[in-house]
Amino acid sequence: MDKNNLFEIISRFICHKNLYKSSDNTVKIAAFMPHPQYKCLSVFGVSGLCENEIFELGSRVKSDKLYGFANIDAVSINNIGLDIDADNNPYRHANIIGWPEEYSEIQLKAAHMALKAKLFLKIK
Repeated sequence: MDKNNLFEIISRFICHKNLYKSSDNTVKIAAFMPHPQYKCLSVFGVSGLCENEIFELGSRVKSDKLYGFANIDAVSINNIGLDIDADNNPYRHANIIGWPEEYSEIQLKAAHMALKAKLFLKIK
């Protein structure tokens, strides 16, 4: 698969219970907030992977507890003025970059992604 095609669907791994609501299976805005110091958000390109393979990838790259992942398409990210910088370190890794300086604008972009994302939780 072409490197760019790996990043048509993006996963944000969910490693904390406070980043989603299981009652309505939604992702909270906090899950898509960038790192405050570096102004980037770590994600993985998962195009071509099934749900189990995404969980395996998440378990390999996250040593802490993995509750699930939230998928969003790259077009939705680009449509709100953010970019995906695929560094493939580790394989399939990327950062969402291009965040504005104003905190309220950052929150707005994170909220848009949270609304567009589809949540997948591990079955207990």
